[in-house]
Amino acid sequence: MKMISALCLALGTFGATVTSVSAQIIPGGYFRLTTMIRESNKKCLEGNRVNGSMGGAIFMNSCQNVTGQMWRAVPIN
Repeated sequence: MKMISALCLALGTFGATVTSVSAQIIPGGYFRLTTMIRESNKKCLEGNRVNGSMGGAIFMNSCQNVTGQMWRAVPIN
């Protein structure tokens, strides 16, 4: 639970409100994130590679099975 709290705090920096973590865990311990405002529109948080077209930006996009929408909480220590 500590890790999820830290993740929520970190995402708050980007203006994302984490309402829940999906019960469906993607293989490898990954999960998808959404915001309270965009959840009903089936939008998920997506990251872009630094060398990609958006220079590493994160943004909301239609939820889909892509690696850019697979997130994992990593311990700080």
